[in-house]
Amino acid sequence: MDWVMERLEGRGVAGLTRLTGGYTNAAYVTKGETPFVVKVGRDKETLAREAVVLKQLKETGIAPRLLDTIETEQALLVLMEFREGENAQKLLDTGFPAMSTIYFLLGKALASIHQVKCELPKGESCDFNQLDFLDRQLADEASTWARDAGQEEAVLIHGDYGIHNALFDGNQVTILDWEWAESGSRYGDIAWVCWFAGLHYPEQAIRFGRVFLQGYQAVHPLHMSADLLKAHAVERVGRVLGRIAPDAIDARKEWERRLEWTLSTDLFERIIPGE
Repeated sequence: MDWVMERLEGRGVAGLTRLTGGYTNAAYVTKGETPFVVKVGRDKETLAREAVVLKQLKETGIAPRLLDTIETEQALLVLMEFREGENAQKLLDTGFPAMSTIYFLLGKALASIHQVKCELPKGESCDFNQLDFLDRQLADEASTWARDAGQEEAVLIHGDYGIHNALFDGNQVTILDWEWAESGSRYGDIAWVCWFAGLHYPEQAIRFGRVFLQGYQAVHPLHMSADLLKAHAVERVGRVLGRIAPDAIDARKEWERRLEWTLSTDLFERIIPGE
């Protein structure tokens, strides 16, 4: 990363340490008197989108402050504030006892994000019929569900919201990785948090989902429907399937399995009972 260090000359940087996570773009924390984070994006468009969002969220404290952007021939560099904290999914995996508190805070933070004015374009919805590798019956069922997603008011959405993209410092959450942010339905972000918990933590998902929705409703009262959340979860899984490279066979098969699970699960009915 010598070329990155050259671009940071004069900023008091003594070295770079790679951060874990960050599937879309690599992230590093600088060594020096005042550490900050450098994200390196060879896909300049997605990282430029993150920079726009960080600028929009600067007054909320929900995301790191944007410090600067540097464009090079190789990549776009986004410099942002370094935030203390542990990854919330790592905390859950290691038995952290206060996960309900984190999910409640995630709900409150998301409701605040959805009230920020969005300057991003609206994302394109998934067309399951264009995913020719899918079984036709599966694609038809998914299309039927996804048809009910995306008709709501467009707001700023994260696109991959959840504990995997959150830091917790003992008091508040910080939301990271905004490369998939766009203008879209708030229900897409809401559904994704519940879906992620149901897929990876089925024994705790109902409790986490309900606490998360309570946190959201505490800031922004909103009608919640199990069918609407499921429709958005199906649509979001379809978007991921559409991003997978044709030669990534194992990843494609895994997300096909996740689509089948999403269509068959009663997760959302259990989170929002008695409609």
